[in-house]
Amino acid sequence: MRDLTTICTALLVGAGATSAHAQWDDAYLPPASYYNSVTATSGAALKAQIQSRTSIAQVQSYQFARDVLGFIDQDPNDPTKCILVYNAASVQGAWSSGGVIWNREHTWPQSKGASQLPLNSDLHALRPCNPSVNSSRGNKNFGIGGTFWDPNALGGPDRGEMARTMFYVDTRYGHVTLVNGNPGGSNQVGDLATLLRWHFDEPAETRERRRNDVVHDNYQLNRNAYVDHPEWVWAVYGGAPNNSQLHLGSPDVDGGSVVQVDFGRTIGAPGALMTDVTLTKTGVHPTTFTLNATGDAGVTGALPHDAMPYDPGTRTLSVSLDASGVPGLYFGEVTIDNTDLTSAGQGMGAADADDTILLTAEVLEASEGSFSPGADLDVLALNFGDVDANSGPVQLPVRIYALGGQKADLDIDSVITPLSSSAITLSGGLPTTVSAGSFVEFILTFDPAQAAGPGVEVAQYVFGVSDEDIAGASSGANLTLSVVGTIVEAFDPADWNQDGAVNDQDFFDFVNDYFTQSGPRGSFDFNDDGFENDQDWFDFVNAYF
Repeated sequence: MRDLTTICTALLVGAGATSAHAQWDDAYLPPASYYNSVTATSGAALKAQIQSRTSIAQVQSYQFARDVLGFIDQDPNDPTKCILVYNAASVQGAWSSGGVIWNREHTWPQSKGASQLPLNSDLHALRPCNPSVNSSRGNKNFGIGGTFWDPNALGGPDRGEMARTMFYVDTRYGHVTLVNGNPGGSNQVGDLATLLRWHFDEPAETRERRRNDVVHDNYQLNRNAYVDHPEWVWAVYGGAPNNSQLHLGSPDVDGGSVVQVDFGRTIGAPGALMTDVTLTKTGVHPTTFTLNATGDAGVTGALPHDAMPYDPGTRTLSVSLDASGVPGLYFGEVTIDNTDLTSAGQGMGAADADDTILLTAEVLEASEGSFSPGADLDVLALNFGDVDANSGPVQLPVRIYALGGQKADLDIDSVITPLSSSAITLSGGLPTTVSAGSFVEFILTFDPAQAAGPGVEVAQYVFGVSDEDIAGASSGANLTLSVVGTIVEAFDPADWNQDGAVNDQDFFDFVNDYFTQSGPRGSFDFNDDGFENDQDWFDFVNAYF
């Protein structure tokens, strides 16, 4: 296992990583400078700046809305149809005479201040709606129970979208107001407390963000700021400094936390490695957060710009590491940023430090066993040569290498002996693991004393090998070692002329060498003690007789 600290350090100092998940889809981002004039962080000042920016708009007629709403609320699965508000029905997108298929719903009711231009025709506040559903809603305030109108009661996932629409209208138009409760008076819509909850319970998804972009780009040239910047909602409407904290595991005093996910070592390209991580929210206030993944990381289980509701709770994030490429180290980082603009204290809201998930993995090629350090050599033959039957054991080392590079370690699991010899033995412990780039050594012993007599001895050893025990491991090619050695009978020491027989000629030849200091051997050092002297005479005569 590689050192995780080293890998994580490389991740933190690495430059030029690309984001696997931008904070929003690039297709629906506001123009880069659109909100440059919005610099405040809370309360009336922020609301006033948003109002100033969103009021710069192209006013359209109320009749114009019937010609474009079918496109603005286009069904993503069928461009000829549109999605109706409240019941989510997909119907013909083109306006029909008399509005019998759909008509124009004022989400901020006309009787509550939306009867005059430009609010009466504001495309951010108008939706295509089933005529009978439109009539049922009437001018009811948004909320749950009693005489309130619940945008989700008929099947539409519209609570969060309606909340952001109401915040937009309240912010842009000074003559209308969002209030708590169920107001009956003119120019007021409720229930603000419920709308706040809906905003955090149902963050903006692709359909709503596309709608915001289409209205801006094609018709009104202004945007709903609370779709683009959901974190501004609590700052403007929350009424208290935010006390939320997001963390993974145990946070530090600033609310930050780090989780390390090491997928370990794997053989082959495993694709996306995945695991779940729990994101915890504490504090009684809701909050928004962004997810940003860099390097080889990815994350699902939350929108790139998401929210956590009022109550403390958890969210399961499925984090992944794309390890589908060539062998090597893979790493990535997922950063979670509490984006609220206000703070109730250290480690809360705007003062809540980022939380980080570090993901690492090492992808390897299959191991490769070899009898050679520099090449794939699966078969090796060794020969002890001729060994005197009267000599002691002779030994040879045998090395099995685990070839290096981006390869797995090698497991030597077993050895079998298809051919065996009592004179040839192999020593070394099994099973064993050989790290990539290193070797293990075995000892071959050839002992003539263990054989029945002179002759050729043959043995064969087949090593069963496999990858180390990690994901993707498999068996490798067997390594075959063949060994041969020949036991030869030694000459009788009294056979001085080495003609294969001890007879008088050996005696005469030795005597000649002794007295003339010449002859076949050129020496009469019979006992091989390094000296030519009378002791050689006595030793030879003793051996001869």
